[in-house]
Amino acid sequence: MEFGPYCPTRSTPPRSESQHSNRLDPFNHRLAPRRASAKKPARFHPATSRESWPRRRPGGASLPAGGDGDGNQTIELGTAGMPPAAEPRVVRRQRGEMRTIWENDTPRPDEPLWRYLRPNRFLEALQSRMLHSPSARQFDDPFEGAVAVQPADWPVDARYGAVEPFDRAFEQLRRLTKISSWHRVDYETAAMWKLYALEGKGVAVRTTAERLGAALRPYRLAPEHGAEEPYWGSIHYVDLFTQRLRAGIEERFFVKHRAFEWEREFRVAISLRMADEFAVEIPELGIDVPFDPETLIEALYVGPAVPATERVQLAATLEAAGLGRQFTTSTLVGRPRYT
Repeated sequence: MEFGPYCPTRSTPPRSESQHSNRLDPFNHRLAPRRASAKKPARFHPATSRESWPRRRPGGASLPAGGDGDGNQTIELGTAGMPPAAEPRVVRRQRGEMRTIWENDTPRPDEPLWRYLRPNRFLEALQSRMLHSPSARQFDDPFEGAVAVQPADWPVDARYGAVEPFDRAFEQLRRLTKISSWHRVDYETAAMWKLYALEGKGVAVRTTAERLGAALRPYRLAPEHGAEEPYWGSIHYVDLFTQRLRAGIEERFFVKHRAFEWEREFRVAISLRMADEFAVEIPELGIDVPFDPETLIEALYVGPAVPATERVQLAATLEAAGLGRQFTTSTLVGRPRYT
C-alpha cells in the first residue's frame, strides 16, 4: 500500500533520500540525476512530500526540463519581450515563509495592498473568518493565461505550429489553482471602486504585505490532510500582441497582457496540483482560506456611494468585532471646492 500526504494514516515512515538512486524534480515532473557532490538532507514535509512520493504528470503531459542542478527550476522570461534588466528570475524558497514567484520583485513588508469587495461578501468573510479565493477558471477575463493575442483580422497565426506540453498542462492547472487578487498601490482608486465594489457601494480592505502574510492561516482540503503551500507575487505585464509568452507553468498565472497594466495586480495563489495527483477531490470553484481579520485589516474604507444608514451599520459591525479603529470613509465622499 502506498502512503502520502493526503492519506489519513501512515504506517511506514517516509523514505529517506539515501533510499533513492534518483529523485523527482518537483517542478519538471521528471527524474533528475543526482549530483556527485555531498548530499543534502531530504526536505520532506507532510503537506507536499515532494522528495518521497512518486507522482503522475497532470493531464499526461511531460513538462520541459530545466533547473539549477539541485532540484530547483530557474526560468527566464526574456522571450516575453521584457528588457534584460527587468527580466524576472524564479527562485524556489524554503518552506516556512511565503514563497515569492519573482526573485527581483519581492514586496516590501509595509507595501500597501487593497481589496475591493461588495458589503455582503466582506461581512461574510468577517463573520466566517474565511477569505475566498476563486479558481483561475472563474475569472471573467478572456486573456487570463493567454500566451499571445492574435490580431482579429488574421486567419492564421504564424506563431503557432503545435500545442506545447505547457499549454496542455496549464489548462488543467486553471482548475487546480485558486487565486486571491489584490491591488498594489499606495492610495484608493476611483476606477477600482466602480469596477469591483458596485460603483462605490462597497468596501475596500487596506492591508500590507506583512499583514497579509501573517493573517493567512494554513488551508487544508480536509482536517487529516497536510496544509497547502501558498505563494505570491506581482503581475508582470507583457505586450502579448507582439510577443508570444514562454514562461513556467506556475509563472503564467503571474503574467498578463499589457493592456491591463493599470490594475497593478498582486496575487496570492494556492495550487492543488499535488492533491489532484493523489486523487483527492478538488473543489471545482473557489476555496475559503482561514484568516485573522484583526491581523489583516489595517483600515476599512467605506465606498463613496454607500448610503449613510448602511455606513452606520458597517461601523457598528466593525466595533462589535473589535475593529472600530480601522473604520474610515473614502476620500471621495469629501466635498470638492473650486475656489
